[in-house]
Amino acid sequence: MKRYIFVFIFFAAHSHGHDARPIYLEINENVRVESNYEVKTKIPNSLSFFPDVILPKGCEFDVLPEVEKGDGFSVRRAQLACSETIQGRVIRIDFPKPNPSLSVLIRTSFRNGEIHSKLLSPGETEWLIPETENIPRIFRDYTDLGIRHILSGYDHLLFVLCLFFVVILREQKKWRVLFFTVTGFTFSHSLTLAFSVLDLITLPILLVEALIALSITFLALELVKSDKKSLTFTYPSAVAIAFGLLHGFGFASVLKSIGLPQTDLLVGLLFFNLGVEIGQVLFLLFIALISSSVARMLMPYEKQSMLIAYIAGASSAYWVIDRVTSFSSV
Repeated sequence: MKRYIFVFIFFAAHSHGHDARPIYLEINENVRVESNYEVKTKIPNSLSFFPDVILPKGCEFDVLPEVEKGDGFSVRRAQLACSETIQGRVIRIDFPKPNPSLSVLIRTSFRNGEIHSKLLSPGETEWLIPETENIPRIFRDYTDLGIRHILSGYDHLLFVLCLFFVVILREQKKWRVLFFTVTGFTFSHSLTLAFSVLDLITLPILLVEALIALSITFLALELVKSDKKSLTFTYPSAVAIAFGLLHGFGFASVLKSIGLPQTDLLVGLLFFNLGVEIGQVLFLLFIALISSSVARMLMPYEKQSMLIAYIAGASSAYWVIDRVTSFSSV
């Protein structure tokens, strides 16, 4: 997705006067020969010189640069052979004259399928090309991303908190039911997370966020009523699964904005989801510890649940109104 954004910036700039067009640098690895690259530099005709592309040590010209004239632009092509990949290394743009206040749009593509783009603003002359994607790096980055996302997602945490008290107010098999409830929630939101990220099913994110807030309001009302014979109290796992499908689309919106690793898409998706679950379990363990301590010393579970219900209900009702009113701004 990111590469399309940068390409759009380039062509949008192309349609406005020459001086607004960025310098375009494209580096493509030969699909048959490792560490062999075609370097293409495209400049508007308002420039009388090409910037020099300073690649890492170990790179030499295999085919000398050739210049082609086009309609409003010039292109210089060259073939480079390098002793090792340029991923994870710095490339530099060197102007033989003072930088003419133009941006430089860089796009790199590699034989392993990875594509990276960067728009350098005037004055920026260096870019560290991202390292090669590998399983340990994807595990570290996307698991951490999942943990951080769930622990900073107050609406998701508030929903899980309400689920916890729905289950803990039961008279029998509390911890067993809690396990199945959380597992059901995990399974269902993992399902829609995958479908949404892979573009198999998509929903408007503003609608999803409003419905997520509404799901919290629903659970808050159930806690206030505390009807042990209601569907929510009788089958909390079913309720968790139903609303989990909705919450998965919310998780997906964040992951889509960040992007998945292009060579191991499913692995990145798996580790992000793993991070979400780790964060969710840590949160539940913390809540269980605090709640049981408070129940023994200060406030029974029934009064705790009522307090949480009012906090969750007030917060989620505000979020519903705020998110629904934002529809008109789209």
